[in-house]
Amino acid sequence: MVSLPSSTLLAEDLLLMTAHPIRSTVRRPTGLALPRAVAGAVVHDLLTLRAARLHGGLLLLAAGSATAPRPLPDLSARLATEQPVDRAIDALAAPRARSGQHLLRSLADGGAVVRRDRRLFGVVPAASYEVTAPDTVQALRARVAAALRGPVDDARATTLARLVCAGDLHHRVAVDTGTAGRHGRSLVAQDPVATAVASAIRRARRDAATTGAVAATAGAVAAAGS
Repeated sequence: MVSLPSSTLLAEDLLLMTAHPIRSTVRRPTGLALPRAVAGAVVHDLLTLRAARLHGGLLLLAAGSATAPRPLPDLSARLATEQPVDRAIDALAAPRARSGQHLLRSLADGGAVVRRDRRLFGVVPAASYEVTAPDTVQALRARVAAALRGPVDDARATTLARLVCAGDLHHRVAVDTGTAGRHGRSLVAQDPVATAVASAIRRARRDAATTGAVAATAGAVAAAGS
């Protein structure tokens, strides 16, 4: 059985967990929650590698962050040297940061996924990515599910569980929502990065709802005047 490279980043693990449970295909993270949870995992990777540190509610980039393994330098280049953690998450989750593409390319380079090139309707070029070790990804999901049920001696799975809870991503990562009881919900409060992820997601949803309401009101006014 093929195993995941031992050097996979936390953000790469979280993205791998979103693979289709049958086809084992991985797509670029979309929506409001998943890109921000992946961004939170990137922040954790930067902290683990000492390419950044937390000071109160601020994320401070280290001078030597460019020495971190790729794709972290490409992603951290999108960040201010000092900024609130939730704003750093927003910056990494923005479409222009292309975090998903950077991570998928890194996973392909490391052998965790294989790129398949195809053409939509026989014309438009498109790329898909397929996990090379689906059994190992499923084992990772089982570890995270265990961390959602109660305390485990598995720091990596616990951190992933916190990010899953922060974004309510149980369905997206194919983890049974029944495993996320009271302990799962309390995990977010134990991690300032997961807390910032949850805050960024709430703000994004609130902004989206406000934009939608404004657009609906403008449409109604225009219709009434026609």
